[in-house]
Amino acid sequence: MTLLEEYKNARKKVLDLHNKVLDDVSESDVKKAANILGTLKNRQIVLESPIEKDAHMDFFLYAQIHEGKSKLNEYIKKHEDKNDEEQKLLRVMEQSKTSLYEVVEINHENKMVFLKDIMNPSYVFNVIDIGMSETANKNILIFTRLLHLESFSMTSGLLFTFRREHKEYLVRKSRKLGKRIKCGNSSDKRFITFFDLNRKDGLPILLEDVE
Repeated sequence: MTLLEEYKNARKKVLDLHNKVLDDVSESDVKKAANILGTLKNRQIVLESPIEKDAHMDFFLYAQIHEGKSKLNEYIKKHEDKNDEEQKLLRVMEQSKTSLYEVVEINHENKMVFLKDIMNPSYVFNVIDIGMSETANKNILIFTRLLHLESFSMTSGLLFTFRREHKEYLVRKSRKLGKRIKCGNSSDKRFITFFDLNRKDGLPILLEDVE
């Protein structure tokens, strides 16, 4: 099996698991997350773009805002008897974190994008993503959540894009805003700050997989 085939197989499994975890997300869970993100207006969730719909789903699943746990944590606890392969993937998802990345290299043939972690510059990840490899370029920054598998990394589906020349501003602003946030872990705080920054400074680019 090629890496691209492995990626497609893993992508399908992750999406299936997302749907299973979402089955355990209640309306009150959704409203709590939306309230934290600032999108709950008069008891209705108000989104400004299709990208925000995917972002909300990611936050519902991964954010540790339910007494220090995420809905993903709760799902794993409830299904500890799952098969080893699924448990392994769930653990990878559980250990994922958000960060801001810069594109350092693109391999169009193999659908790979090499992303350097701006918050931890010594880390460069080999990310397989069909859509990103076809539309990303070195003039943009990407905020995402990476799932690290054995041979490659992949995104959870969360993607915000920014202009590369805004890097210093984004790092400085996100750290300042993050200090004001009292809920979630450091990854969740970055998510909340970059959700807000995306509304103000994000690029209207959809980096979706193209099958």
